[in-house]
Amino acid sequence: MNTAINPRPERDTSGVSFGVNNDVAAEMLGGGVILFRDAISLDWEWCDSFSTNGVASEFGSSYTPVLGDDGEIKHYLNRSSYAFSAAGVELMPKRFSSGHQDANSTAIRTLEFIEKVKDFYLLKYIEQYPVAYKSIWWKVKGHVVAYLDKHKSFLGEHSDTSADYEYGQPHPVNQLAQRNNVSCIVYFNNSGEHFTGGNHYFTYLDIEYSPNRGDILFFPSNYMAAHEVKTVTSGTRYSYLGWYCYGSPNKEYDESVTDPAEFPDVAQYSTNVYMPTLKKDLLKYLNKNPTKNMRAIQIVENNQNEY
Repeated sequence: MNTAINPRPERDTSGVSFGVNNDVAAEMLGGGVILFRDAISLDWEWCDSFSTNGVASEFGSSYTPVLGDDGEIKHYLNRSSYAFSAAGVELMPKRFSSGHQDANSTAIRTLEFIEKVKDFYLLKYIEQYPVAYKSIWWKVKGHVVAYLDKHKSFLGEHSDTSADYEYGQPHPVNQLAQRNNVSCIVYFNNSGEHFTGGNHYFTYLDIEYSPNRGDILFFPSNYMAAHEVKTVTSGTRYSYLGWYCYGSPNKEYDESVTDPAEFPDVAQYSTNVYMPTLKKDLLKYLNKNPTKNMRAIQIVENNQNEY
């Protein structure tokens, strides 16, 4: 476990702490993969309840079971009336992506805090890979991902920029993944204690990570960091997955990004938001150690002729 450099508790107006940014150092795993061990402390019982209830609610509203003559589930229909086999739906991880629309004050402040801490560690990630900054315009806030042992959930090899397409076929309806540049996962529970299996394996990089509560993992979203999540054999594995992205939103494919500087109230509930203070925050962070970070500072400030 990393020793906290400068723990930063977050408190509400009554002084009650609901989270701590442990401000830990980066652990370089290779290939653009960085692990921050024990990076964040939260009310883990609340996270478990929030995740469990949210995943169950969203699955019920996202998929409608279609029964066969024998009364067994034949397949599921999603909201767009696409059919998915029962076996396929049960094997895939379950998601809770509407958490940021929750009006509960605890949910609002906890998710806002997680996002704040993720963005803080993004600065540390860019410190190691400063050119990544050039491809971060906005972010997709995190959502809960659950792997359930009763379905032996897993996720096969893929990259986070995949949008399956073959020439001659209709363009995919959802192309948002093409915008992803850096992926970020916050882990809500412990491998070996709350679940077994479920390791995160980067296939080309031959890096295998066993999740632990409070860890934050960053990695490139592209094919070089292609990965899989191995089968969860007992318990339930919870994590919180988001992305840092680039490119102009494509309205033809219903892409939209909210500017929090212009629409702060809307941004609170939006999933995709611009990051108007990223450059200022990054330079402030890098300038704490300007000698070490000189090259990164020059890249961020576009003084490329100086290095």
